[in-house]
Amino acid sequence: MRCYVVYLREELRLPDNMVQKHLEDLGIEVSDGTVENICSEAAEILEPHYEQLKEELREAKATNNDETGKRIEGENCWEWVFAKSDTIVFHSDKRRSHDVMEEQYGKRPKPVLGSDCYNAYNPLDAMKQRCWSHLLDDSSDLEEEEGESLHEDLKELYSESRVRDRGPPLMRELNAQYYEGRLRNLVDRNWNDPEAKKLAKMVKKHQGEWFNFVRYREVEPTNNLAERALRPEVVFRKIIGGHRSWSGAKKHDILRSILATCKLRGENFIDFLEHKYEKSITS
Repeated sequence: MRCYVVYLREELRLPDNMVQKHLEDLGIEVSDGTVENICSEAAEILEPHYEQLKEELREAKATNNDETGKRIEGENCWEWVFAKSDTIVFHSDKRRSHDVMEEQYGKRPKPVLGSDCYNAYNPLDAMKQRCWSHLLDDSSDLEEEEGESLHEDLKELYSESRVRDRGPPLMRELNAQYYEGRLRNLVDRNWNDPEAKKLAKMVKKHQGEWFNFVRYREVEPTNNLAERALRPEVVFRKIIGGHRSWSGAKKHDILRSILATCKLRGENFIDFLEHKYEKSITS
């Protein structure tokens, strides 16, 4: 039953009182606080695995990273997500600064860090991949003729580069340099439209951070993986409003990280948690 309770709370996002009512409808009487206690116990058991996932991300070749607002103890805080193709880690923090990223990845991160162009990612001493989805969304909003031309050129450049992100390492490096040169020539034009000029300046600011997905197979050209991971958190936030304590936020981070990672790895979360319960008893 314990695993089922955690599943109802974290995957189906039912508030504690609704979990309690659902169990009572099934003929299972639970006292006030039981749901919370079960989830706290599960988080404690899974915390070592949570820390292991964080270490796996530190050693990864590429990750995607993002953040969204949340409330903890009535204050505005942040939900961070660090992700790769088979791993997702959530982390709650008061800060929306590069310090959070450094604590996760170290002063000189090993992975190529995928992200949007938010300033917190800029100071990191790491190779980066900026999100093409964000860039093309921004360029599609340009209304003047010159801005529309910039958008079409960016879209064409991105489309071309997507079919060149293969082959041996030397070929990929040459392709990346080729597209970086074309992008540099594009944004260096004498743009008269203020909005087009502003966007071109932003692209130029992150020169060398747009085509690392061509260089390295493991790198995604967009930050969609991290953004998709955060969507359920936004839904959960609307349901519960926020966390009443930091311990509650940490517990949620652990459980959601394991659940989301199980999904990516094709593992059954309930079976995984049951195995951890059994292991904790025997040890």
